[in-house]
Amino acid sequence: SLSVNVIRTLAFTGDFSGHYGPIDYNAQNSVNRLAFSSSVRIHHYLIGPQFATSHGRAKVFFRGLIGGVSLRESAAVAGFSFDESDSGLAVGGGTGIDYRINDRMSWRILQGDYLWYRFARPKLVINGVSVSDNVTRTNFRISTGLVFKN
Repeated sequence: SLSVNVIRTLAFTGDFSGHYGPIDYNAQNSVNRLAFSSSVRIHHYLIGPQFATSHGRAKVFFRGLIGGVSLRESAAVAGFSFDESDSGLAVGGGTGIDYRINDRMSWRILQGDYLWYRFARPKLVINGVSVSDNVTRTNFRISTGLVFKN
């Protein structure tokens, strides 16, 4: 995340994240059973306001974000391989607490975000059956780490 303070309690925040890993699919219809695995990369890029209040060394913040999501998927099924990519709308919001270590650094004790995103179309349809997950997803993200201040 990158935040720029407008006033002491209001900042504009840009939040960028990447998520990587395999997804295993098992799909079936009345005739066939199909199983395959894929490699997925999802990137979120969101911006929005962040409101904060300080109490001693602790700072609590709340934020609302809107932006986009992009997906790239590679898979192999029955000897055939394919690459697919898509992008869509992303919306998120969350809260967190920072503990000030010194004037230049804080420890983000906990940050929790809710992410909602929608892609433009289903990812994969075989014989008229969608074998991909829904095109609308919701996720929760929890993080911690150091915050550097300028």
